Amino acid sequence: DPANNPQHWRISDRRLRDFLYVSVMAIAAKYSSKLNTPARTQDLLTDVHGFLAGLKNEDDPDSARIADFAVSTSTPTAFKGSGAQLYDIMVETFDHMDSPVFRMEVGSTVDVTVLK
Repeated sequence: DPANNPQHWRISDRRLRDFLYVSVMAIAAKYSSKLNTPARTQDLLTDVHGFLAGLKNEDDPDSARIADFAVSTSTPTAFKGSGAQLYDIMVETFDHMDSPVFRMEVGSTVDVTVLK
């Protein structure tokens, strides 16, 4: 379980997670130390959404790097006045094809029309 044993993370998942984190922090840098106005919050969400939409690439799904994502903000009351703003980013990755498993039926009585 990677949550309990970080060394068991797939290296490709870890690299993607690191890439996403660094990229989102670079996007957020231009908003840092500015007033947290509703317009700035929306602009930041829009920038992050645009970045992730590029990785999802709905126009060319075969070149997509992620399967889906969601971005939102939900700052708890405890954060108010602290200068911190909480953003939630969820990214769904594609499964890996490390071990394809095939289920086969072979024989003269197999009905292949089931799969057609």
